Amino acid sequence: MSDIDKKRSIAAALTAFSGIDLSSASLALFKALGYATDRSAPFTEKTSEFFLENYTASGVGTFNKDKAKTDEWRYADLLFQLTKDDVAGQAGLLEADRVDDTIIESYLFFVIGLAQAQYTRTDLSAITREINKVFPMPVMVVFRHGETLTLAVIDRRINKRNEDADVLSKVTLIKDIRLRDTHRAHIDILHDLSLESLRTRHGVRNFVELHKAWRATLDISELNKRFYRELSNWYFWAMDKVRFPEGGEQHAEVRNATSLIRLITRVIFVWFIREKNLIPETLFDRRQLGHILKGFLKDEGANTFYPAILQNLFFATLNQKMHEREFAQEGDFNANKAQYAVKQLYRHAGLFAIPQDEALALFKDIPFLNGGLFDCLDNKGGQNIYIDGFSRNTAKQAVVPDRLFFAPEQEADLNAVYGTTGKKYTVRGLIDILNAYKFTIAENTPIEEEVALDPELLGKVFENLLASYNPETRTSARNKTGSFYTPREIVNYMVDESLKAYLSDKLQTCCTLSSDDAKAGLDILFAYTEKEHAFSPEERNALIAAIDELKILDPACGSGAFPMGILHKLVYILHKLDPNNELWKNRQIEKALQLDDPDIREKTLADIESAFTNNELDYGRKLYLIENSIYGVDIQPIAMQIAKLRFFISLVIDQNRKPGAENQGIRSLPNLETKFVAADSLIGLKRDFAELFHDATLLRLEEDLKKVRHLYFGAKSYWDKKAYQDRDKDIRRQIVAAIKASVEKRNGGFRQQIELLEQQLPYYDGADKKKKEKKITEFAERMIDTETADSAASLLSRFDPYDQNASAPFFDPEWMFGVAEGFDVVIGNPPYIQIQNFSGKPEQARWDAQKYSVYARTGDVYCLFYERGYKLLAQGGSLCYITSNKWMRAAYGAAMRRFFLENGTLSTLIDFGDSPIFENATTYTNILLWRRATEALPVKAYDLSRVYTTEQDLPTMLAEKGAGVALFTQEGFVIAAGDQAAIKRRIEALGKPLKDWGVNINYGIKTGLNEAFIIDQAKYHELVTADPKSAEILKPILRGRDIKRYKAEWAGKYLVATFPALHIDIDQYPAVRDYLKGFGKAIEQIGERNERGILISRKATGNKWFETQDAIDYWEDFKKEKIFWLEMAQEASF
Repeated sequence: MSDIDKKRSIAAALTAFSGIDLSSASLALFKALGYATDRSAPFTEKTSEFFLENYTASGVGTFNKDKAKTDEWRYADLLFQLTKDDVAGQAGLLEADRVDDTIIESYLFFVIGLAQAQYTRTDLSAITREINKVFPMPVMVVFRHGETLTLAVIDRRINKRNEDADVLSKVTLIKDIRLRDTHRAHIDILHDLSLESLRTRHGVRNFVELHKAWRATLDISELNKRFYRELSNWYFWAMDKVRFPEGGEQHAEVRNATSLIRLITRVIFVWFIREKNLIPETLFDRRQLGHILKGFLKDEGANTFYPAILQNLFFATLNQKMHEREFAQEGDFNANKAQYAVKQLYRHAGLFAIPQDEALALFKDIPFLNGGLFDCLDNKGGQNIYIDGFSRNTAKQAVVPDRLFFAPEQEADLNAVYGTTGKKYTVRGLIDILNAYKFTIAENTPIEEEVALDPELLGKVFENLLASYNPETRTSARNKTGSFYTPREIVNYMVDESLKAYLSDKLQTCCTLSSDDAKAGLDILFAYTEKEHAFSPEERNALIAAIDELKILDPACGSGAFPMGILHKLVYILHKLDPNNELWKNRQIEKALQLDDPDIREKTLADIESAFTNNELDYGRKLYLIENSIYGVDIQPIAMQIAKLRFFISLVIDQNRKPGAENQGIRSLPNLETKFVAADSLIGLKRDFAELFHDATLLRLEEDLKKVRHLYFGAKSYWDKKAYQDRDKDIRRQIVAAIKASVEKRNGGFRQQIELLEQQLPYYDGADKKKKEKKITEFAERMIDTETADSAASLLSRFDPYDQNASAPFFDPEWMFGVAEGFDVVIGNPPYIQIQNFSGKPEQARWDAQKYSVYARTGDVYCLFYERGYKLLAQGGSLCYITSNKWMRAAYGAAMRRFFLENGTLSTLIDFGDSPIFENATTYTNILLWRRATEALPVKAYDLSRVYTTEQDLPTMLAEKGAGVALFTQEGFVIAAGDQAAIKRRIEALGKPLKDWGVNINYGIKTGLNEAFIIDQAKYHELVTADPKSAEILKPILRGRDIKRYKAEWAGKYLVATFPALHIDIDQYPAVRDYLKGFGKAIEQIGERNERGILISRKATGNKWFETQDAIDYWEDFKKEKIFWLEMAQEASF
């Protein structure tokens, strides 16, 4: 049977659920998947009562009827037991004997019919766990709810009852499978789980391998990778087929890259909210669009879908209140000047093949969402700048052809983009891609996972696509930006440890708990278990207050992985501490009652009531956590857009659509422009004039600014937002004027004092005169430098948080976020970029001016983030970063090590070595937890370089292996096992350092263009075949990555050894000469830059064009024996 026929039989089995009993239909479905067995023990009565009486009466597993929702079971049956013998009989090639010590005996399959049509992922996971408590083997459950099915698969050892009944096993769900018109993605997933498919793709030969194959098939990371590959291909295919107005970016490559990512972001957001039935299918139905739009897909250049459907959806629907939607008036400028630059009105009526009222009807039931994501970026601030191109002026419109959205699968030549040769790549339309996958609006958690694309993939898309192709250097964006998407498991660990450190301090301070008791209680609170929290009412109240007061910052936010991780964990522990939200709601009410303005107070109280009453419980938790506690900064504006988008989705999921209610019952999204800011985190304002902010006028203005930004957070309409933005701008102007006036007033006072003292000087001598002169110096030093103050004031006035295209050249938490006392948690994954990459560029000069004590020209940008992050902490706050670990031993890390030793308290350091933490990247990484505190505590140090595995969760790994002794000095941070630590100390006491042996230590070979000078074996043989003499200057080379722990593993690479010290006549080696000439200007040593200041040749030297960058006078040393150590690298390995 072909795959198509198999999928048809699966679809037919799903359709049959409507006509036969649930047990027969379920058995028929599993038979279509290849799972058939006579081993069954069906219930004689298909009821929950029968199940409870026969399987839970003995109290096995402490079955909880409420969590299992047995009152809502309308049907229940045990379908069959699938054992190793059954599988062996069906598969033919299967072996019945065990192949490892995973005790596997069987699966049980249950079916349950539920009363309601909709159930959350959490509801179905809880039922699955309760059923599994009763049996020693895993139980898979088929749920029918309404006209949909869900298949729940639990991740637990087979034939082993969980010894810790409180631990929540992970449940993976294939959720909401429609019985009719089944989503093609669900058919594909079920087909992939069929026994024949598993045998073909995974080589299943026995039950152990079957179990592993199920797990691999349900692994959503593979689903995400497949989706990203398709989306990446589409992105590069579309790059030269679109046109966006110039706006603020003249270079087409950069403009198209950014605009396409923004387009992808918006479209994927729309796809997610379709899961809430907020967007009609009609807008993306190819057949219906043919009747709705004129010229849709009529030829290669047809451009109707993007302007008529998507732009009107983005800017005139999702960003406009439902009752205010209309088409802009047609005609010349004078006829419609009242609507000029009003971007919330529909445009392009002429592209519709239907009347305007019917076109409006397409969008009429879509709620207004607000939130800034769908603010049109054209003409922002009254400037005549077009970015989105939502215009009736053809010259200013964006062009995104219909075929980029709707196109059958076809081949595209993307070899130049990916650096491959002769490889075939396939692409299809963006809507066709999205239709092929199932999306879920809920982000997966460690204990609940849906086999669908969740909002986290937006982060992965961003990290991989943003500026992903640099046309000048042909390098990937990740190399350029130094950004890597942090895996969810690492984020979860770092979030937990940071929050525990903060909350432990609060418990010890407010409730006089010991450190050990606080830790024990927090471990229970944070764990995914069924245990209730162990805190007293006083301690619980202190925790809720601490959470409400928490301030966290990610200074290199990217797409928001860490802020989202913080949000999810805080929501989880609030749920445990305050299941009904009573305490959390009262906290918000208490704060609102303290507001002075009665109108604002009443409005805020009404908003609080609405947030908690009309939505799911988590909505109120999330909304006020986002408003009060979570902040992010990134230098790239598009990153901030994507981070905000993820928070929007997290709020939408907890709202309930109510047809007929105002805005369909959907509360419009908050405005996050003052929560996530595009700025340069590493550049702080010089605050020599900080004391001026104690001036009464400035204090009043700052308070006014905070109020305006608080109101803006909840502003709903375009005009309300504009009014608050104008008020914000006006207050900023007043603050700048007040700063300048205060500086002048202060300096004027000191000048008067100085003039008076100078007039008195002639009348004094000796010691008295020196006192007067000292006083003059003191007054002069206390004067504020006018130029510095003016510069800072100018920066402050120009910072506009509402400009989504701008990135501020500085970061000041008090000015931007109103956070003056520092953050309780600073967390993140700063970029890994060598500082020398910025040689001669403005960034390096700005970092120099900041006077970073860890700054080293041979160092790395992440080192600066450590120092900056520490200074952004409140007293007692915690910093938690994942970065390169090179600072631990490298020479450039000496200042960093000294800074750690002299400042704060190191709590935890985990060295991963070169373990594969990030996908598709070789990185040497560590996690560090560091507190701004002075108490001396033992450091928890772990070396996971040899034991790290993705098969085990990180906390368990740390508990069971890797713990070491911290040998931390300025010379190096070493984590050694107990016996190794003793050996190291003895060697150091008796041995002689290498530096004292008179050994010459030289740089490695600097080519300036490794892609030219380091070749593989195929190129080596090609050159030697063309000219055997080439072998004289082609030498085998070992790179840093080839040096393993105990031996070198040569990767078949050769170096074109054209060292200046050899005085080579390149014409004697014509094959090598011609090969190097093929690199054109890039290989010349002239330091030429293009118009954007980017080097397009090697740096200028006195060497010949074909030679390496340095003379390599020590080339004869290469023939001698060598000592390697792992700091060596061909290039930055992170």
